[in-house]
Amino acid sequence: MFDNVIAKTSVNFENRSTSGLLCKSMVKSKIIRFDKGSRWEDTILSFEPYIKDDCNNKIRLVVLQVLLASTTGYVVECITEKDYNEELGIKQE
Repeated sequence: MFDNVIAKTSVNFENRSTSGLLCKSMVKSKIIRFDKGSRWEDTILSFEPYIKDDCNNKIRLVVLQVLLASTTGYVVECITEKDYNEELGIKQE
């Protein structure tokens, strides 16, 4: 009598800035903002990006997008390397 329909809601995060538009591209990714010259710039925008957890262990990141928020900051979409591989279906050894 009635059709059962499962609806999937999708929410896009958009941040307008002086240099463009940033849309979240992966489910588990995070969008963060930080200033130029901060410690985040040195760790997240390096050749091997990482963050440190509460126990001071390095967690490797994949930087998906970088947006210049102004002359003094960045907006970055990043995801842990583990979550990135899971979302793409890459098996880790």
